Amino acid sequence: MREVLIDPKQKLLIEYMLSNREVFIKSMRILSPEFFEKPLDRVAETILEYFNKHLGVPSVDIILAETGISLEAREMEEDELSYFLEEFETHCRQQAMTNAILESVDLIQEGELSSVEDKVRKALMIRLDESIGTSLMENVVERIEATDLDNDKRNTGIRAYDETIGPINRGDFHIVYAVSSGGKSVFLANIGYYLAKQGLDICVISLELNESLYSQRLDSIITDHSIEEHRGVATDILETYEELKKEGVWGHHYKTNEIWNQAIRD
Repeated sequence: MREVLIDPKQKLLIEYMLSNREVFIKSMRILSPEFFEKPLDRVAETILEYFNKHLGVPSVDIILAETGISLEAREMEEDELSYFLEEFETHCRQQAMTNAILESVDLIQEGELSSVEDKVRKALMIRLDESIGTSLMENVVERIEATDLDNDKRNTGIRAYDETIGPINRGDFHIVYAVSSGGKSVFLANIGYYLAKQGLDICVISLELNESLYSQRLDSIITDHSIEEHRGVATDILETYEELKKEGVWGHHYKTNEIWNQAIRD
């Protein structure tokens, strides 16, 4: 029987990934069997299946029992961890790009250029997020001093809200509740308007309002023209937006999106 050759670097990356639960959780987000040559693709598939079913990291003994492939149980030093994170990310991204290019040949012939663009974009986005969590006992003084700087406080433009609740901090999660037709969408649109004036990008995702109807409300809030006269003052609204763009703050900061509306309907 012909011996199956195993790529030593790919094997090492998998062994390092299995050596530490924290590293495993961080790296499995971009792990895919298609990024590894045979027979290591079966190992990657077994790893993912085991985690999804048992919420843990399979041992090398389990890998051997399930795939017949022998791996070495390893422990990583700090420099090896740095090596692994860099090399694993690079390997997965490059392999994803290689696969995207190979699959694109047929897609180009079929005229599916948008699918080609999507595959390449997804390959370029493969990254290991090294910013998850805070090492509490490292750089203590710097962490404490930077706390307020990281918040990026923003007023909403609604004085009563700012005085009662306080400014909005970057990373905050807020829930606005009211009865049906109680003004929730208008309230949020006004907050979005003032945040956009501060140069922030605003994206409205509506699960119930039609995109054009919500845009109509935004036109009224931003340009001070009533909804009732909306169609008759289209040119005036355009001129107002052009003036706002010239101020250099607005640009394309405010966008509405009905993708989720369509997804719900489908």
